[in-house]
Amino acid sequence: MANYKQVNVIDRIQQLYRQGRSQRAIAAELGVSRNTVARYLASNPEPPGQAGCHSTQAATKEKGTTCPVLSDEATHGVAQFETVSAEPEATHGAAQFESVSAEPEATHGSAVAPASRPPVVDKRSGCAQYASEILAAHAQGLSGRRIYQDLGDAGFTGSYASVKRFLQRNRETSPPVPFRRLIKLAGQEMQVDYGQGAWVRDERGRRRKTHLLCCVLSFSRRIYCEVSYRQDSESFIRGMENAFRHFCGVTATIVIDNLKAGVIRPCNFDPVLNPKCHDFAMHYGTCILPCRPRIPWHKGRVENVVGYVQNNALAGRTFPSVNAQNTFLWTWQDKVSDHRFHGTEKRHVIDMYQEEKASLQPLPASIFAAFSEEMRKVHSDGHVEVQGAYYSVPPEYTSQEVWACHDGRHVRIMSKDLKELALHARQERGRTSTAAGHVPPVKVYLPERGSHWLLEQIEKSIGPGARAWGETVVLSRQAAAPKVLHGLLHLRKAHAAATIEFVCNLAITRGETCYQALKALLEERGGKRQPALPFQSEHELIRPLKEYNHLIDYKDIFP
Repeated sequence: MANYKQVNVIDRIQQLYRQGRSQRAIAAELGVSRNTVARYLASNPEPPGQAGCHSTQAATKEKGTTCPVLSDEATHGVAQFETVSAEPEATHGAAQFESVSAEPEATHGSAVAPASRPPVVDKRSGCAQYASEILAAHAQGLSGRRIYQDLGDAGFTGSYASVKRFLQRNRETSPPVPFRRLIKLAGQEMQVDYGQGAWVRDERGRRRKTHLLCCVLSFSRRIYCEVSYRQDSESFIRGMENAFRHFCGVTATIVIDNLKAGVIRPCNFDPVLNPKCHDFAMHYGTCILPCRPRIPWHKGRVENVVGYVQNNALAGRTFPSVNAQNTFLWTWQDKVSDHRFHGTEKRHVIDMYQEEKASLQPLPASIFAAFSEEMRKVHSDGHVEVQGAYYSVPPEYTSQEVWACHDGRHVRIMSKDLKELALHARQERGRTSTAAGHVPPVKVYLPERGSHWLLEQIEKSIGPGARAWGETVVLSRQAAAPKVLHGLLHLRKAHAAATIEFVCNLAITRGETCYQALKALLEERGGKRQPALPFQSEHELIRPLKEYNHLIDYKDIFP
């Protein structure tokens, strides 16, 4: 009976429309919505103003028009149709109605029918005589509101809703583009997303909000979910780690949303991950792939799972604690969600999981080590402060921001692109850890390099005799030896290497280990630098300066 009633409603709508009734009047008389009237008229339009098809049946048969012919039972609620051939021109003048959007500027993004197709004009509309002007203005990109304003200056007396309906009737329609169904292989992907969990009412009667983390295997659709009070990186990582333990394996990729706990800087092409998430993926041998920003259907499977868990497991329930809610969820997973029948795959989820389990990567021997990460700015002295202690970084990162990842034993400094810069042992508050390579060469005082390095440089630049004297200085002077050896290297700038070598051998025979004694021996042996020759202003080969007076204009010098 429902089908007969629907056919009767369609027939009544078309009859009233042929009698000249408006959509609003038809909807009010039949008790249906205007959208329903517009939809049925668009599916089988007829020219307005006809009293019915009985009066034109003979003419339409001659012209080849399709017209529903009503039998005597039509008045009793049953419409019977007699099909005849169709006239190509019959539908051109008919009004093609669609549902009118409630938004004032709904027609901004719609495309008006091209000029090759005649415009659809309802002669009862006030826009009929302005059809060409409206279409031309809309083709130029003007909005419906702007066209209505311009028509008012030209004497148009209709309403803005009339202009909007006219534009919608002449909108160019195209077939819808179907969604692409992505087929995932076994063990290829796990999708992760957050939703709101059930409220927790503690022993004091306070209601606390919880965050529901859902993980789903894209192939088998098996679910793991848990709730927590916070949505930070530690809770996010521990939830994914518990999911891997629940699934007894690791997927090749993880698709996540662009939440702050996982992604620092979203990007369509190369998003920057949180350093803790990056290390988590390295530890488990997987790859985290954030979906494109503001496009949640790229992880549609977990989006549906979040709603499924909320409606099937948590709706209408409250729990005394987070642990109680998690215990309920894990029991619900084993008894309900794992045994549900998937409508698309036509199989039970647990059976598909048994097939996928062999394709999952094995779990690592240990869990992911917990650590904290903080963004820190490098001080002008090339160190960053982490919980009261100071740690050095390479000098080129001075005054830049870096990541400081720390646990109870180590502090690791990483750049913004997650490149490791330094690794330090954890220091107490107030202590400083400086790596040898983090001091700029121009800031390194040569004695700081140690006696061994200085002796090697002395042997390279002067000779073995100077090194032998330096070794005696190290044995006798101890802590003061590096500065003395630095002085010996400095003598190379003013004296020849052979002269210094001779004097050092002489100082060894005399037992001299003092820098001043070495300089005195250089002076005794004529090892001083050759004095500069005096400048001669008069010579037989030098022309006197007074002969150049005629070439000099003293007015330019002394104005």
